[in-house]
Amino acid sequence: DYASSICGRSVVRCVSRAVQNSWFSIDFKDKWIEISHYTLRHYSSWDTEAVRSWVVEGSNDGMNFTLIDQRVNDQSLQSKGQAHTWPCTKNHGRRWKIFRFRQTDKNSNNHHYFALSGIELYGKMWLQPPR
Repeated sequence: DYASSICGRSVVRCVSRAVQNSWFSIDFKDKWIEISHYTLRHYSSWDTEAVRSWVVEGSNDGMNFTLIDQRVNDQSLQSKGQAHTWPCTKNHGRRWKIFRFRQTDKNSNNHHYFALSGIELYGKMWLQPPR
């Protein structure tokens, strides 16, 4: 079950297929998140295959996505199960119910596998859509 793999707190092995622009998404359905920070956790198998370049995107319809954060050749994740937290640099108080984490270049092992073991979002939750 992929949802529990990226949303749980256990260090697991969750890997996309080796294709460009691989992504994971989280849909909060009837809740909107004003995200300020997020944490990514590397998978459990190896120190290699760590994500280096990615974007975080937000959407309220699942079709149109807006850039919330972007990282290029980030070296923060180095070992299996390791987690790191980043601030969202481009959100500016907007609320989203769908978040997509999309790998934009090869990982630390020069492959397109997007290997994650967890995603955590931090910010404010709203029970109503943005105005």
